[in-house]
Amino acid sequence: MFKCDRLFRLAIEFRGFKLWARNRNVRTLTQFANSILKKTRNPSSLRILSEQDTEQFKSFFLTIIEDLTNHNLISSIDEVNDRMGQIMNYCVSGGKQVRPSLLIAAYKFIRTETGLVGESIEDAIKLAWCLEMMASFFLVLDDILDNSEKRRGKLCWYKNEDVGMNAINDAVLIQMGLFELLKKYFINHKFYQQIVDVFLVVNLKTFVGQTLDCNSNNISTFSWKKFNEMCDNKTGYYTYYFPIVLAMYLAERADLQLQEKAFDIFMELGRFYQYQNDYLDCFSKFGTDIEEGKCTWLILSALEKASPKQKNILEKNYGKCSKESVEKIKNIYIEMNLNNSFDDQLEKTKDKVNAHLKKIENSLSQRMMRKLALVSLGYETYL
Repeated sequence: MFKCDRLFRLAIEFRGFKLWARNRNVRTLTQFANSILKKTRNPSSLRILSEQDTEQFKSFFLTIIEDLTNHNLISSIDEVNDRMGQIMNYCVSGGKQVRPSLLIAAYKFIRTETGLVGESIEDAIKLAWCLEMMASFFLVLDDILDNSEKRRGKLCWYKNEDVGMNAINDAVLIQMGLFELLKKYFINHKFYQQIVDVFLVVNLKTFVGQTLDCNSNNISTFSWKKFNEMCDNKTGYYTYYFPIVLAMYLAERADLQLQEKAFDIFMELGRFYQYQNDYLDCFSKFGTDIEEGKCTWLILSALEKASPKQKNILEKNYGKCSKESVEKIKNIYIEMNLNNSFDDQLEKTKDKVNAHLKKIENSLSQRMMRKLALVSLGYETYL
């Protein structure tokens, strides 16, 4: 448990709380900080895999690097291979690794439930690293688009002095590298073409979502419809459809009917994942959604509840980079107790997921999807 003074320090680090904190006692501030810790089930903190599986996944990264750089997979030119190794070590390793963990866990679940206990998960680990490379490809480009400073506790790749806009080419190298690895590892797999197609579909959908995100910085155009479309394309496909459908194909369980019925579950979980990200971005040191004028559930909820005076403040200050403007927005969020809206959304997500689960007749498939939902919503650890 966090002690009172630690919670207090955590809370007052949030820029939007500074003015508000001066007029509140320690107990109230501590309670609010504690509510943040409890309500945001940070996906990076979920224990999806056992420690043994996690270690096996991480240790295989050296093999991925070797296969990319030592066997002329990308190029026979030493300079290019050296660059590839540098990019991979800086941009691909060390992330939250939620999606590859979901893939490995889902693969193990399917294989175990179908009687193949104790089978090696090396193929799942190989595919999971390809998935993580796709994620890194997106993130390198996303950081440039958002003019971000930090990623995973260090400078964004493009912010390094010897990189700059060369990061765009580096991102494409990561993407091309993963497709070469897919060919190397899975060319003889029964569902190789379907696996490649999943990568291509998610690639397209994520860029569609990114387009909506980049073009949604005008508060007058914000709507729940636009927010949901952005979540579905940028998060639902990328975070849930991607790893779970890959696991199904890898395990040779190509159940298209199940994929269709599970689609709505993927989208609901993707929206909730975005709810968490929006919440954490708003109340963290490095979050910039307010300054960039992003369409988030927080601003949408605030606009719905705002009095004429509050709405005027929101419209005048949202999307502005000054600390004063950011504090005004955050203070309104706090006044409205939007943390309670997060609880409401969690309950709605659970109800919707349960309704979709009832449409899945196959008991194995239903159990897998239920486990996925419970883990994703923070109610269980291992899938």
